[in-house]
Amino acid sequence: MGRRVTKKQLIATLEKTGGLISLAARELGVTRQAIHKRINDDDSLRAELAEIREVDLDIAEAKLKQSIRKGDSWAVKFFLQTLGRERGYVTRSETTGADGGPVRVDLSSVSDADLAKLTAAVEKGTQ
Repeated sequence: MGRRVTKKQLIATLEKTGGLISLAARELGVTRQAIHKRINDDDSLRAELAEIREVDLDIAEAKLKQSIRKGDSWAVKFFLQTLGRERGYVTRSETTGADGGPVRVDLSSVSDADLAKLTAAVEKGTQ
């Protein structure tokens, strides 16, 4: 990390910045990459960062619930489209070609090697 930052200092700074790596790096005088490497190399730091982010997620969910209870339509819609999916509250979009016909894709300029990669990806996705 260039400058030596203790694990305790790193955790405290991540808590202070809400788990935002760039802000923590700036405050500690190190690079983002150094913090990412340190976290990736340490299971307990990864767990601490996950916990910090969980707290913020809980706060955001509480604010969303407040907006739902106030009757804010954007919040109700967002909630139903995300957590109400199993009840059928989903947004679907359908794509069609010209005049509602099938979508046509011209692959005449794609190389044989790229076509082989595309075919393999499609086959993998349909398994």
